[in-house]
Amino acid sequence: MENKFCISTLTHSADRRDKFLQLTIKTFLENTALPKVEWYIHCNGHDENIINVVNEAKELYNERITFHFTESENNGVGFGINKLNEQIQQYEYVLFLEGDWITIPTDQNWLNGCLNYMEKNDIVDQILLRRYLHDVDDRQFGFGYWIKEDNINFVDEQFLRLKKKEYTNNPYVRRNARFYDANIFPLEEFIIDGQPTELKDKENWGQAELKAEHLGYKLESAYLMMGVMVHCDHFPIYDDWVKLEEAKTKCQYYKECKYGYLFANERFCGLCEKDASFSDLERHNQLYEKTYY
Repeated sequence: MENKFCISTLTHSADRRDKFLQLTIKTFLENTALPKVEWYIHCNGHDENIINVVNEAKELYNERITFHFTESENNGVGFGINKLNEQIQQYEYVLFLEGDWITIPTDQNWLNGCLNYMEKNDIVDQILLRRYLHDVDDRQFGFGYWIKEDNINFVDEQFLRLKKKEYTNNPYVRRNARFYDANIFPLEEFIIDGQPTELKDKENWGQAELKAEHLGYKLESAYLMMGVMVHCDHFPIYDDWVKLEEAKTKCQYYKECKYGYLFANERFCGLCEKDASFSDLERHNQLYEKTYY
């Protein structure tokens, strides 16, 4: 696997980020089968708690992972991702995984499946990994828009091949060189008169991602069917898998929600047309909003 594949993670010095990074590492390794690989972690800002988490991970998982840790001033997300990417340009494939995402239990071979699929299909540039929790997630992040029928090329194995998809910092496996070919990388950095402005309390927060969004249309993208990763900030269960199973929405028609939701609500499910496919999600959500809002 030398120079073939690595994992890259950006985190930053802030409240709870050490706990989230710990969850990111722990749940990924609990729920993913992989050979020993290199994992690069970069921290925007100096944080002793985050350093302690990385050092603990080095001891716990040294047989599975070789960790590399760097830090810099917090000059924004774009700056941090660029610093991270400087270390990994030689790799063919990269799993980009910010330090606040939880990998939920699924088929542990999901990552091998993604890499094998990209090996067999050299047109595919990225595979998106986010799992959407419920209809609110869809309204906030537009899942239904991307998987509607007129944007799906075809369903292939467990992957949804898309006609177009914007760039996002959400978790994905990428064909590294193509992100440079598409001019997504390096991301734009927002430093004015020597001062970073892409910070949460500054005017350009999130702009590096937003400025690169449209460049994602140059890529050939796919979703891993249903997805495997949820965002720490929106996922109250964390790594309590028993509680997760108890809280999941149960469907009498499908083994799991056809849209992949973990926590769909009763009224939303009541409007579900059981003979319609997952690509019906956007229309379903519009009907739900019209009926109940």
